Amino acid sequence: MLSHLTRLYTLFIFILCFTIHSSLIAKVLPLNDNTTFVDAGTYISYFEDIESKYTINDIQTPANERQFIQANQNLSKGYTNSTYWIRLDLHYTKGSHTQTAPPPSHPRDIIPSNLWFLDISYPLLDNVDIFIINAVDSITHIDLGDSKPFDHRSIPSPSWLTPIQVPANEILSVYIKVKSTSSFQIPISIRSPSNTATFYQNFQIGYGIYFGIIISFFLYNLFMYLFFLDRSYLYYLGYIGSFALALASIMGFGYRYLWPDTPSLTVYAIVESIALYCLFSLLFTQSFLHTKRHTPKLHKSIVVLTFICIGILIANLFVPYQVGVKFVAALTLAVNAVILITGFRSLYLGVKVAKYFVLAWTTVLIGGGLFALMSNGIIPSNLFTRFAAQIGSAIEVILLSIALADRMHRLESEKKALEQKNKNALEKANIELSSALDNVKRSNRLKDSFLATISHELRTPMNGVEGAIELAKDEKSPQKSHELLDVAASSAKKMTSLVDSILEYSELQADKTKIHPQDIALGDFLKELTTPFNNTSNAKGIEFSYVIDDNIAPTIHVDDRALSIVLAQLLDNAVKFTHVGSIRLHASLEPTTNSINTENKLVFNIIDTGIGIPSEASNEIFKPFRQADDSNARGYGGLGIGLAIGKSLASKMKGHLSAAPAGKDGTQFSLSIPYHPIKLRKAGKEEKTIGTFPLPKQENSLPTHPILVVEDNPVNQQILVKILTKLSHSTLTANNGKEALALLENETVKLIFMGCQMPEMDGYEATTKIRQSEKLGQHLPIVAVTANAMSEDRIHCLKVGMNDYIKKPINKAIISEKLKEWLP
Repeated sequence: MLSHLTRLYTLFIFILCFTIHSSLIAKVLPLNDNTTFVDAGTYISYFEDIESKYTINDIQTPANERQFIQANQNLSKGYTNSTYWIRLDLHYTKGSHTQTAPPPSHPRDIIPSNLWFLDISYPLLDNVDIFIINAVDSITHIDLGDSKPFDHRSIPSPSWLTPIQVPANEILSVYIKVKSTSSFQIPISIRSPSNTATFYQNFQIGYGIYFGIIISFFLYNLFMYLFFLDRSYLYYLGYIGSFALALASIMGFGYRYLWPDTPSLTVYAIVESIALYCLFSLLFTQSFLHTKRHTPKLHKSIVVLTFICIGILIANLFVPYQVGVKFVAALTLAVNAVILITGFRSLYLGVKVAKYFVLAWTTVLIGGGLFALMSNGIIPSNLFTRFAAQIGSAIEVILLSIALADRMHRLESEKKALEQKNKNALEKANIELSSALDNVKRSNRLKDSFLATISHELRTPMNGVEGAIELAKDEKSPQKSHELLDVAASSAKKMTSLVDSILEYSELQADKTKIHPQDIALGDFLKELTTPFNNTSNAKGIEFSYVIDDNIAPTIHVDDRALSIVLAQLLDNAVKFTHVGSIRLHASLEPTTNSINTENKLVFNIIDTGIGIPSEASNEIFKPFRQADDSNARGYGGLGIGLAIGKSLASKMKGHLSAAPAGKDGTQFSLSIPYHPIKLRKAGKEEKTIGTFPLPKQENSLPTHPILVVEDNPVNQQILVKILTKLSHSTLTANNGKEALALLENETVKLIFMGCQMPEMDGYEATTKIRQSEKLGQHLPIVAVTANAMSEDRIHCLKVGMNDYIKKPINKAIISEKLKEWLP
């Protein structure tokens, strides 16, 4: 029984030891005459030498041999400071069957059947030491790595290619010692000579095609830049060039063709070219997608990343390679993410070229992202991940070149459309300018004619004034002298009327005319207005009449000044252009037909039997400086602004003025204004009448007190004093406001006729000071007498405290009326 247990225990120990021993033995990669390619990733074992202290002899000790770990794929450790030892055991089984020998002259005769190539296809490894140990422990050492000049390699290949002869039916051990500052990638494969030749021939052809595409599109875009001078092409050239340089540096082409004797440049070239790639990518995105206009928030992120790229370009000259490459790896991910988001955002906003941009960038980002993940050891290294960036970038270069061409085509189309639009606008502007120039010329002719008319119209009554006065001086007969003075007075009134018309027109043009309605008795108003025209018509043998319909209220609310100017102008024209027949003024009510505005209209129709107005000139006559007949021989006189004044004042009163033929001959002018009868106004509502201030009764006023005349012009002062004297009033005089204030300190007056524009102190300031000095209950009447005839002048006089306003010239009737109004 004990013997049986002993045998079982011994068997268990044997099986356990066999199992442990088997686990420590690495896989052997089998080779035979038919082997052409084997991926050795699953046949290798590796040992991490953290302190980088072991030699080939140290690593072969049993203690260190047991620390080797069996790999299940090619090593990818990212960035590490450790040294890695990799072991690969090869076993070649020579074929025993008889083969037909090739002719002696065939090139394959010189290639040993047991020759293979160890291929480490990652060109950025700094130090690669290969130790080949045969069955008798003979060691062959091969020293490789990109820290050495390119011609140090036995085979001129971008990757680490080493020939190995494997003895038949023996195990050949290969130890590979790798130390590198670059990303730790060890893609190991075994190739036959024919496979090696074919693979690297295809490798060279493939990269030749790739770089041929890159160079072709670089030259194409360079030509496009020189043709269009669009900076998007310049940034894209920088992008293509920097990407190609980065790829050439990573794949070993830069090391082989550009700086073969200076291997240390490779590490700088990689980081600098990737940073430049990021920089030009950002600049190209800004320019191509117009991010500042379309995506301003993302544009700010792009600007920040641009400055970071510049900082890394400078910092890379001073920091270790591992630090710099990690910076650009992180920067590349950030830049690509922002660019892709910007592309999709622009696509969402409707930027037309964004579709090409997004498609192109997606392909290169997928390829570049896979390569970056592989470089950092996150995903395994294989054929696809190693060449993903090249595939994506080739597609991206083609797509973005198409996008740029499409963009330039769109810009050219938009440019042509804009040029055509500008051409049409220019032609339209030229037509409008020509029309405006014609209008200016016509306006200048009209103004010249107007100035000539003013000169004629003013000189005619002035000649009457001067001529009549000159004749009156020599006339001894009092009756004839009186007649001559009447002629002079009539001419002076005519000249004053012309000046008033010019001032009224100027005020309307400056939009300074204000409407101030007040209560008027329509019958009295029309009687006073039509009397002079009735006299003139009778003198010409023309019948004159006016009619007011019974349904019109006796008193209406209207601006009597504006209404009198319009009606007087229309009546003056009727009298002027009518030689026989009649003139009739008819006031009537016109019911409204507007459902929104229900107020009636008060219509004044002036109908004459004069020369009439052509229908085509019914609108033209309301323009300034125009008459129905513009010929020099029209013979009717006038300034040509009367109807323009009437039209503007009618509009100010919210009314309308129009003209139409009346019968076979003659004209009918119609003035329509809002009708506001007094009976429709709200009871108890007081209407403010501008121009008067309520004057408290002064029972203790002394009629013997003088009237103060404040006037700086001696002639005007003398005329006003004589008028007051004839009206039985004593006077005091002052030449300016300062003298008036001094006089009032010692004298009591019952009324002041105050001039406005005077030296030392004007009438406005003097009035203000007088009002400030008045005691409670006192109010001295002050009436402005001024040549300032604009309506705003009257308003200003009343605002400073004057009670009333008289515009020059003055006469006895006007002064008498004001005295009755303001003296108790």
